Amino acid sequence: MTRSQNARFMGAAPGDEEFDHPPGAGLARALSAALAEGGWEVEELENWRDSGWSVRCRRGAADVEVVVAATGEPHAWFLQIAPYDAPGALARLFGKKQASADAEHLLAVSRLAHATLESRGFRDLRWKWNGYPDAAQSTPVPAALDEPR
Repeated sequence: MTRSQNARFMGAAPGDEEFDHPPGAGLARALSAALAEGGWEVEELENWRDSGWSVRCRRGAADVEVVVAATGEPHAWFLQIAPYDAPGALARLFGKKQASADAEHLLAVSRLAHATLESRGFRDLRWKWNGYPDAAQSTPVPAALDEPR
């Protein structure tokens, strides 16, 4: 089951005129603008658990959430791109089978995010499906999911 495309990366995030806490609002705004330019309908930034920022975006039937948060290390960031709605065990029991976005949608958003981060000088980008992108099990760019869809 495809749950998320995850990235970690390094760099100084742009400041934000409206929010200084939690860190990363300027980065989330940059990602949001890139998604809008890429044809996604983007909602307002949301404070994500008081530790980062989330942006909900839609295109056609796809509904995706992008979350960015500082890791606690200087200039280190984590990004997660996932379906906005994924059925849990109870929902599946009552017949909901599909998440609000599939691997192709998540990959498209990941590629836009990657290009945005690179263009803004972020470095050491590492990507991984459904887990933490450590040095041993990640790719430097978002890759297609290698399991059957």
